[in-house]
Amino acid sequence: MANRANPIVLAQKVYDDRKEAEHKAWKSLAAYKFEMFGYWCAIWVHANKSIGDSGGVREPNPWSDLVKIAKNCPKAKLAAKKVGL
Repeated sequence: MANRANPIVLAQKVYDDRKEAEHKAWKSLAAYKFEMFGYWCAIWVHANKSIGDSGGVREPNPWSDLVKIAKNCPKAKLAAKKVGL
């Protein structure tokens, strides 16, 4: 019989991964490591989706306020006009 992973242990691992990804994303942003910030945000989004798909509780995106600020920034609006968004 093949070894099967305990679903409770796997679920806890995904919750832990989501928590770690959020921490590392904020740490990367604070260090001006924007590419790594994006990487860890994507890991967080994937873990959050996996949790929701398996019946767990999805958390709201921790960066949604940051996105709202960026969207309302005059420089961002100017840049969007330049590229036709």
